[in-house]
Amino acid sequence: MRSHFKHGSPQGQAATTEVLDAFSIAGPADYCLERLGQLYDMGVRRFQLMGPGVGARPHSSQTGAPVS
Repeated sequence: MRSHFKHGSPQGQAATTEVLDAFSIAGPADYCLERLGQLYDMGVRRFQLMGPGVGARPHSSQTGAPVS
């Protein structure tokens, strides 16, 4: 359990795009805010927010593209 949130961990490698889309909101800030707003409009009032995993490069996504 100590390395689940470590960048490049086997657990992280298993998180496919399909898994991320089904169970999380990830991407550019505008997209994330839009999705959170949609969930709020549907009545969701509690969210758990997490930053990048340990060892992730600052200010970049998993693919290395700049985060807006």
